[in-house]
Amino acid sequence: MTDEVIPVRDEKHPTIQADMVYSRNASGELALAEVRLRAAEGGTLELVGLAPLPLSRWDRMARFQAATSGGESLDEIALERVRETWPELGPHCHGNAKRRWQGLVGLARFAEEYGRLAGAGCPNPAVLLGEHHDISAGTVRSWLHRARREGLAPKSTHANATVNKQGATS
Repeated sequence: MTDEVIPVRDEKHPTIQADMVYSRNASGELALAEVRLRAAEGGTLELVGLAPLPLSRWDRMARFQAATSGGESLDEIALERVRETWPELGPHCHGNAKRRWQGLVGLARFAEEYGRLAGAGCPNPAVLLGEHHDISAGTVRSWLHRARREGLAPKSTHANATVNKQGATS
């Protein structure tokens, strides 16, 4: 079993570089094995600054990086998904059609990012995406709902989703 080292930098602690070391268990999930702290380039470690470290947030940041890196580019996947769903639109369009194209590409990219996090076993991808993009989890869910409505994301698999209730329509 090989370790996966994911470096994390936090603007609230600019003098610290944290290396989050993970190993993958039999089911492929990341398990935190070690946290290594070192001085960031041009910085020094001081014990006074180590007490209130946000290790849980750093763990979420590292898991986000692990889930969203690798594989096909998010942008390429988003462009392809929009081309398949809305072939009449494209970067060649002008005015409102071009704005619609750009919005759809953004929604598709966001939906793919969410899907990668959910697929990696993240317990609450909306919260993690919100933290990463500095938006609320409610905004994440709203954008994901719009992506689903536009046909750019699969329907929700959550038991409480409206699409899963008897007799309900989306």
